[in-house]
Amino acid sequence: MADKITIKEIFESIQGEGPYVGEKQLFVRTTRCNLNCKYCDTDFLSDEGSKEYSFDEFFEKLKQSDAQVISFTGGEPLLEADFLSEFLKRYKNRLNKKIYLETNGTNPEALEKVIDYVD
Repeated sequence: MADKITIKEIFESIQGEGPYVGEKQLFVRTTRCNLNCKYCDTDFLSDEGSKEYSFDEFFEKLKQSDAQVISFTGGEPLLEADFLSEFLKRYKNRLNKKIYLETNGTNPEALEKVIDYVD
């Protein structure tokens, strides 16, 4: 089990796509990806700005936002499934926020680890 996660960035914004367009969300962008898409808008070659969090540090950071939704995005957040499943198991109810997951869908085994904690 992973006890730390490295995050590229955490930011609040308005959802710009999908069924929740126009809603304020807290986006958590993970640092790793298993694909190399030419259209990707994130620089995964640089660790600049990335930060490592323990479970408690991550909880403290996420609870600061008044957004009612946390959207895990990437990169590919399912590469962090071990950390996310344990984190959400421990803290989801205390966060009192909906949890969304944006994934490229290439790792169904990892999805099984977190699916029970995703809204």
